[in-house]
Amino acid sequence: RSHFGSSVVLALTMEFTFVARQVDGLILVETWDDLSNERLTPLKAQAKQLLKTLQSAPRQCSIDSSGFVFHYVIHDGIIFLVLCSQSYPAKLAHAFLLEIQNAFQEELKREYGTSYGVDYRSLVDTIEKPYYFIKFDSVIQAKKKDFKDPSSSKALQKLNES
Repeated sequence: RSHFGSSVVLALTMEFTFVARQVDGLILVETWDDLSNERLTPLKAQAKQLLKTLQSAPRQCSIDSSGFVFHYVIHDGIIFLVLCSQSYPAKLAHAFLLEIQNAFQEELKREYGTSYGVDYRSLVDTIEKPYYFIKFDSVIQAKKKDFKDPSSSKALQKLNES
């Protein structure tokens, strides 16, 4: 929170998003605002460390860190993580992650097909290079716009759906 004159300005932001493999934290895609600056560099490093330690973590959680909160959801061996300002509603951050999770499942279907018995988790586990799904960044950016302003009608609708 920053004070300017007598009014309080709340920074309601989603700074960056990672999608990573749970077994080893391999980053499949990451995205951040162009406005992100050096103050977030240590938090990005912390996020990358966090991704490597979530092998036996709860399915979803929020972790406070230096005025920000890491929110994550784990589904079928994949971690979806977003860093938000502390004032950003946790329920909305988790609704955003659920949308990213669902969109990523669609991306896996496009990448690997929908044949009967396709084991997406095994296929993701064999990926060797980081940022394999970097093109998914545009999907994350598009979804992020719907959640940018927590008081917008789109964000409130997403909150009511979750």
